[in-house]
Amino acid sequence: MERLPRDVVLDILSRLPVTTLAQSKSVCRSWRSIIQGSVLVDKHLLRMSEPENDPCIIFQSPPPILDHYYFVDFAAYS
Repeated sequence: MERLPRDVVLDILSRLPVTTLAQSKSVCRSWRSIIQGSVLVDKHLLRMSEPENDPCIIFQSPPPILDHYYFVDFAAYS
């Protein structure tokens, strides 16, 4: 990923499901930094707000309890 321009990486990652992004944070430090950054979050939320996408969100618990994630699939609710 070091050879790809940052905007290309952000575009690719913004297309991934939230669950995959959460798992991908442990690949390396640079991925973690990109995935936790506000630019990707904004881009991902914008893409997920498109009508053809099912909205969902993942919450990470704050310290001291790490690695606890809560998944909400809004498509399951009317």
